[in-house]
This record gives sequence, C-alpha cells and structure tokens, in this order.
Amino acid sequence: MYLIEQDVLKIPNKCEKCESDVTEIDKYKYRCKRKHCRTLYTLYNDTFLYNSHLSCNKVLFIAYLYLSNCKHGNIVKITGVNKNTVTYWLRIIQQLLQFDIEEIIDDGKIGGNGVIVEIDESKFGKRKYHRGHRVEGVWVVGGIERTPEKRCFAIYRLGIIDRTWKSFNYSSIQSRIII
Repeated sequence: MYLIEQDVLKIPNKCEKCESDVTEIDKYKYRCKRKHCRTLYTLYNDTFLYNSHLSCNKVLFIAYLYLSNCKHGNIVKITGVNKNTVTYWLRIIQQLLQFDIEEIIDDGKIGGNGVIVEIDESKFGKRKYHRGHRVEGVWVVGGIERTPEKRCFAIYRLGIIDRTWKSFNYSSIQSRIII
C-alpha cells in the first residue's frame, strides 16, 4: 500500500500498553497477542482517518478533488457522499493544509542578501449590491521571494482607512523580512 510505503500509515509492531507483539487480524486491523491485553489497533490509529466511516480511498479522493479546485457541489456529485460529510472532510483537509504551511514557515522571515522580495497589499471585502461606496473589509499585506523556494508571508489588518505604510505598522512587515 502506497501510504505504508511513504510512512503515512504505520503497521504496529508492538502493543503500546504491554509491549507484546501484535498479530494481523485482517488487512487493516491488528491485535495484541497477550491473552490479558488483546488491544485492537488499526492502521489509522493516530491519524486523521481514525474513527472515519468513509474509506481511506474515498477521503483521499475528496482531498484530491478539493486540491484540483473542484467545487463543493461537484465533489458531492462525483463521490456520492452526503454534502455534510464532504463539508466535514473539507474542513479537516483545510486544517491539515494550514498546519503543514505553518510547519514549512520556520521563523517567518524571508529575503536576505541579494534576494528580491516583492511586497503588495490587497483589500478583501464585499460591496453591497455592487455599488461604488467604500467597502468594509480586511487589508492584507504580503511578500514573496523571487527564488525557487518562493517563501512568503502575509499580514492582515482590520480597520485601516488609508493605504499608507504608517497604517500597516511598518515594523510588523519589517520583522518578516531579512534586510
């Protein structure tokens, strides 16, 4: 199985409670050999798939469709899974991606000697009835390196009225860049 080869899923060798050997019950389940313990283990222990009613393949297919920019309704139609279940798994997948991104960003600083950092700002909000009045929203300042790694950062600010650097608290941006 691919996930076992990649060390995503681990086959238990020893019982965590009594340190005895475990025996394979079926393809995914293992049980402690010790008569008084008999603890049951699955390949999915200590993973986000533990206690899932969906098969591993179905969850990974939902993740694949999500990462392929497939819309929620289309994922429901393609997989045949209830919309609430798809929503549940999409939230889990988003959390896993967020944790993965946070692990990638080691100290949060980008740039350095001879590295170009591009910085830009955007306002995220919604205009009511598409009228031209001022939009309530969130300003986001982001930076990205011009390197193959493309390390980046993003800072958001609420309640900013103008687009001056003073409004963005320049020191919080400067703390993310190695000059």
